[in-house]
Amino acid sequence: MPTSKKRAPSPEKTAESTNPPPETKTAVAAAAIDKQPFPWLSVSTAKSVKDLSASRNQEVRRREISDRASLLRRLGYSQTEVLIRLRGYQDWEYEPFHKSPLGPEVTALVEAVFAPAKGRVSTLQP
Repeated sequence: MPTSKKRAPSPEKTAESTNPPPETKTAVAAAAIDKQPFPWLSVSTAKSVKDLSASRNQEVRRREISDRASLLRRLGYSQTEVLIRLRGYQDWEYEPFHKSPLGPEVTALVEAVFAPAKGRVSTLQP
């Protein structure tokens, strides 16, 4: 039984002519990504809200460092040990791609925790 011979494709029906160019594919994919299927997936936040949340975030992080420093002080750690530990924590927190925005402030926050406190003043006199 003779085998049928396959012919080479004609120039009109090559793979390049049937597939759209790669630029068209990427443009279609980008348009599909930009359009979200649900309106709640694309959130637009006002700049004032972003600025307010950024400042609140910084305050929360400052408070967290102060709270950690005061806890470590109550546990009996020295000021240098607390400073090394909190700097290490900040480095670990932002390690892969960023530097801590509070890196320079860690020393001041620890010094404020370890500053000698004023004695309590009572208004009751015997």
